[in-house]
Amino acid sequence: MKNLKVRQKLILSFGIVFALFFLSILSGLISLNHVKTELMKFYEHPYRVSKAVSIASTNLEGLQKNIFRAISSGSDTVMDEALAAMDDNYAMISSQLPIIKDNFLGEEEWLTEMSYALRELTPHREHVLELLQAGKKAEAGTYMENNYLPAVEKVNVALEKITAASNNNGTELMASTTNAHMITTVLLIAMCLISFAVSIGMCIYITNAITRPVREIEAAANSICLLYTSSEPTR
Repeated sequence: MKNLKVRQKLILSFGIVFALFFLSILSGLISLNHVKTELMKFYEHPYRVSKAVSIASTNLEGLQKNIFRAISSGSDTVMDEALAAMDDNYAMISSQLPIIKDNFLGEEEWLTEMSYALRELTPHREHVLELLQAGKKAEAGTYMENNYLPAVEKVNVALEKITAASNNNGTELMASTTNAHMITTVLLIAMCLISFAVSIGMCIYITNAITRPVREIEAAANSICLLYTSSEPTR
């Protein structure tokens, strides 16, 4: 460094500062991209699963309410409305299953348990509908109590397991996102402090490199002046 010219020292100093600045930006972008990735995982998996399970659970409850309404109604119109609502509930539940299967990050056996419970529920539901349409409400009520409601409970248990697992996945992803955010903050602060310290150091170094020769020239000129003055003959 001592043998470098002032121009070369300036170029080298600014190059170091800009390199640190570039590294700060690059490390920040990489860390922020990691945070974005974790947030996207949360949105694409636990969030979607929780939302789909919530919709399925709501419509499963709607199935029970509508089947009770169909059995207890004294009007064919009300019964037809309840049966139509049951079809809508069942269609909504079926539409959420692919979302749950595609985005669930937990144990595969819980998905299998949910699928099996829903397959078991289907024939019970269809048999209750057949009894209602045949006007056998009492028989439909008995069959519902003994077969349909236990099958619904199995589906509820499977959905609860998936919900709990999805919530755990969401907690883990949020913890990872928080950790990535903290690392990003610390890294950016550290890089900024290092850049600032290096910039100050380089400024001091460049200033000394510029002013030292001037001081040396000034000292040499003063020495020459004193030497000349002391050697001048007195009159």
